[in-house]
Amino acid sequence: MPTLFRTLLSEPVVFGVILLNAGVLVMLDVWPTAPEEIGAWILWVDYICIGYFALEVTVRIVQMGLGPYWRDNWNKLDLVVVLISLPILLRPAFPDVVAPLEGVATLRLLRFLRMWRLLRYVQTLKTLAPLKWPTYATLAIISVLIGVESIDLPEAVRDTIRSVGRFAEVAAFTWLFIGLYDILHREKLAPMLRRRKPPADESLLDLMASIIRVLIAVSGLSMAFQAAGQNPLALIAGLGIGGMAVAFAAQDAVSNVIAGVVILLQRPFKVGEMIRIGDVSGTVDGIGLRATLITQDNEEVVSIPNKMFIDNSVVNVDRRKSYVHDAVLRLHPSTSVAKLEEAIRIIQQQCDADDEIRGRCGVAFNEIGAYFYELAYWYRVDRFTPSEVDKYANGWEKMRVVKSRFTLALLRQLEAAQIRLALSTELTNVTAPGQMERRMEMGMDDAVRMSA
Repeated sequence: MPTLFRTLLSEPVVFGVILLNAGVLVMLDVWPTAPEEIGAWILWVDYICIGYFALEVTVRIVQMGLGPYWRDNWNKLDLVVVLISLPILLRPAFPDVVAPLEGVATLRLLRFLRMWRLLRYVQTLKTLAPLKWPTYATLAIISVLIGVESIDLPEAVRDTIRSVGRFAEVAAFTWLFIGLYDILHREKLAPMLRRRKPPADESLLDLMASIIRVLIAVSGLSMAFQAAGQNPLALIAGLGIGGMAVAFAAQDAVSNVIAGVVILLQRPFKVGEMIRIGDVSGTVDGIGLRATLITQDNEEVVSIPNKMFIDNSVVNVDRRKSYVHDAVLRLHPSTSVAKLEEAIRIIQQQCDADDEIRGRCGVAFNEIGAYFYELAYWYRVDRFTPSEVDKYANGWEKMRVVKSRFTLALLRQLEAAQIRLALSTELTNVTAPGQMERRMEMGMDDAVRMSA
């Protein structure tokens, strides 16, 4: 088979034509006067699709042979649907010949049968599995509408069912279209953008997908209301006070959406980076249209409205080249100057010995307290990288592990050198008159200070 034919009859192209034809058929079903109002081109699209299906079936039969072709049940469905649809191709040239098929019910039935070809692909292709339920819903709604036309009902009831059915039919097809976009985004668009140099940001891809989904949904619902004979703008205006209440309630949502777009464009942080905002700190798991998800150190997931990132300062821990930890070491007041100097040497030696710190530290005598001598020290640890995932889950864990290892090693060396720490039990009931008793943490306290 020539390359052009092979491409034209490939599964993706066949499914695309089937989907295009389904869209045309839904439009003709809910908008019967479309050819008169927007032009006969809509009918020609239908004719071209039928001609393509006839060519596809013919080529497959020639390739496989009629016997092998007929043994497949899906092929039987395709062949029967195409044969039943062929008389419609005579309509432009021989309208009198096709006159018996001009009945509304007959045309709707023929169109409905062609839409059943969607089932073959959503049932057999794993990639299209998410389209199953939207396809079932669309076919079920059209079946009900065709059935209603054959039942003797009061005209008012029939009109109501038609309006509701047309709304549901367009809404179901919109659902199908959103599912199709999700598949195209996941399988084609996102991988293509990731291969670019530089690759597209994952959060930006998610935002783009969300915006397109919303646009499809809003457009589809607008067309659904129009198909039901309702003007969506008039409905919104008719809400009156209720509409104003909805508008006020939507202000927060709109603010968060705008803030989400700003975050993704300015990129103060990305998915996977550690940040701190207010009392919340952790790893960014996702940036959505409304909120950003942050996994904290204790694995709790916090959802923060996007506008909070515009109104508050955000610290991006992962944008710095290293993590800095500073602390104080309080020694017993009986410690000699020689022991103080030895303690300083021990801290410096421990900094030099730790592979994650590699000498990037500082230590100095800091303060003479009422009941302690205080040494201050700091050290740097390289920021977490994906190559370290076998050792640490994230940057927070890396810093915890290094801090714990450094502190325990330091305490062991101080103990071996017989250098005593200032203990809280030795400081009880020794505060000056009029001063509240304060409880001091043992040894490695970063924050507690005696008040003057």
